[in-house]
Amino acid sequence: MKWSKSFLSRFEALEDRRLLAADVRVFDAGNDLVIHGTSSADHIEVRLDADGNVAVFGIGDTTINGGNAFYSTKFSGGRIRDDLRVYLGSGDDSIRVEGIDVGDDVILVGQRGDDALGLYQTSVGDDLRIYGSSGDSSISIDESHVGDDLAIYASSGSDVIGIDQSTVEDYTFVFAGAGDDTVFVRNSTHEGIVNILLGSGDDYLGVQGTNPGDMLISGPVFITAGSGNDDIYVENTNVDKRVIAFGNSGTDSFATAGTVNVGGLSDFSFEDDVADGAAIDAAILDLVGSKARLGTITELALLDPDLAQLVNVLVAASDENTVGDNPPLNLVDALNGPGNFTVFAPNNQAFADLLEALGGNLPDDDTLVDILLYHVTTATGQPIFLADLIALLESTPPGEVLSVPMLNGDELPIPNATDLNNAGIRVIATDLRAKNGVIHKIDGVLLPPAENGDA
Repeated sequence: MKWSKSFLSRFEALEDRRLLAADVRVFDAGNDLVIHGTSSADHIEVRLDADGNVAVFGIGDTTINGGNAFYSTKFSGGRIRDDLRVYLGSGDDSIRVEGIDVGDDVILVGQRGDDALGLYQTSVGDDLRIYGSSGDSSISIDESHVGDDLAIYASSGSDVIGIDQSTVEDYTFVFAGAGDDTVFVRNSTHEGIVNILLGSGDDYLGVQGTNPGDMLISGPVFITAGSGNDDIYVENTNVDKRVIAFGNSGTDSFATAGTVNVGGLSDFSFEDDVADGAAIDAAILDLVGSKARLGTITELALLDPDLAQLVNVLVAASDENTVGDNPPLNLVDALNGPGNFTVFAPNNQAFADLLEALGGNLPDDDTLVDILLYHVTTATGQPIFLADLIALLESTPPGEVLSVPMLNGDELPIPNATDLNNAGIRVIATDLRAKNGVIHKIDGVLLPPAENGDA
C-alpha cells in the first residue's frame, strides 16, 4: 500500500478556507516573533516581504494588529534571531511558514478546530515542535531543515502528518492520536532516533524514498502500532542502526518494498498481518544481525504511548541544557546508556495536570532538569524493584519515613509503596524491567522541595 495524493489534497483544502474575519495579535518579544490567534478562523502566512525581510501577513479576511501585515526591523534580512512562537485560537485556522531562517526554536500550537500547520523551505536552528489539537489537522514539513529535535503531537481527529524532503539533525518524534490518521515520512534525512507512535483508529504510516537511498535514518527506528487495523509501509529506506516495531490490538500489516537496508543488512522485511499485540519477529536488529534483547530505559519509554509526554520533556531538557554550574547533560542518552537506574516515570496525564497547574508553560530549562532528575535514583547501586521497595519500607524505623536520594541531590520521601513525596502520587505500574534498570509508572509529577515550596 502506498500513500495517496488525496491525503495531500486535504492540506490544500484546509489552506484555502476563508471563513470568518479575525484580527490576529503579533508582536516581537526581545528577538522572538510571537503570534496569538483568535477564536475565529485565522489564516496567517509568515514569509519574506518584497524587501526580503520577515513579515506576518493576514490572508483573506484575517487582519494583523488591525492591518494587513506586521513588520519589524528586528527581523530584517530574512531571519528571526531567536524563536518563532505561534498559538492559534479555537477556529479552523491555517498557518504557513515559508522561506525564512529561525535562529532557535519554532513552536506551532493548534487549538480546537480543523487546523493546517505548515513549514516550507525554512531553516530552524534548534527545535521544531508542532502540537495539533482536537479536529482534523494537517501538519506538513516540506524542504526544511531542523537543527536539533523535531516533535509532532497530534491529538483527537483524523489527521494527516507529512515530512517531505527535509533534514532533522537529531531526534524525531511523531505521535498520532485518536482517529484514522495518515503519517508519511518521505525522501528525508534523520540523523538521530526516529520514534513514531500510532494511536487509536485505523492508521497508515509510510516511510518512503522515491529511489534507493532517498530516505536516510542514522539512528534507530521505533514504530508502535496503536489499537485498530494499521498499515505500516517502508520503501527505499536506509537505517544505519536497528528497527524495533510492535503490533497492537487489531490486525496490523507491515510491508516493505524497493530496497530497505537496516543495520548494514540488505533485504530487510517485516512479517505481514501481525495481530493482537504480537511483536514482529526479526524486527529488532543490531549491527551484527537480528537478535531480540531487553531494551534500555529510553527505549522502553519510547515504546510506551502513555509515556509520550515524558519523552517529549526529556528531549526538551537534554543536550545543551545545564543544572547550575554542572556540565551539559543529555538525559535521553544518559538513560539509554549503562547504569542501574530506578525511574519513577510520570504518565501523559501527569504532565497534562502539571501544565494546567503552570498555566500551560513548562518551567525553565534548569528547573525542568532538576525536576526530571528528581525522578531517577541510583542510590542502592542496583535497580529498586517493588519487592526491594517494600523491604526498604519494612526496615525503616517506626515513626520515620523512608527517604531515597535522587540524582538532583534531594531526597524523595516515600511513606508507603503507593504514596510518593507525601503528595498522594500513586505508582500505577511497577517493575517494567530494562537492560539498565527499572521503570515504575506514576500518576503525578514529583516536585523537588524547592519547586514544591518547602525550601
